[in-house]
Amino acid sequence: MKKQLFIDYFRKEVRIIPNTAHIRNSVDWHINDLQKLKAFMQHINFNCDIIKPEGGCKQDKYGKHCCCTGCYSSRGYFKIMLSEDTTYYARHFQKTIGFWREGKGCILPHKRRSIICLVTHCNYHYCHSYKANKHFGFSRGISLLKEKMEQDREAILSVLNY
Repeated sequence: MKKQLFIDYFRKEVRIIPNTAHIRNSVDWHINDLQKLKAFMQHINFNCDIIKPEGGCKQDKYGKHCCCTGCYSSRGYFKIMLSEDTTYYARHFQKTIGFWREGKGCILPHKRRSIICLVTHCNYHYCHSYKANKHFGFSRGISLLKEKMEQDREAILSVLNY
């Protein structure tokens, strides 16, 4: 997608943080903390088979895009984006499918994914409905990581008076 079209499409839902010294000095430690947690997420095995041609989602056996179905319409589930990253995201975002690609799933590296995209997994709903199962502890741990990342995101937005 062309960069300006991408920015216009994202601007409605996503706060693009300008790369100015004043703002960046105020939010850098939150951004660094958020990036570290995002990088950590790549080491968690969600046991997802989304890259299989037929899908592989445990909740929706016929869902080809599985958790990524709403990627385009939700703008990758982003709430904030650094202005210097818009070129990268625009280059990889495609009309109707967002960042999802057949045979690969999400093409964004973990450090560039949104919080929702990092933590959503097939057993996630159990954590919120408190049904007893073998994945409850795993899902609760992921929920705690999500809460920490959301706190960092909200701290960034509060500095920007958003």
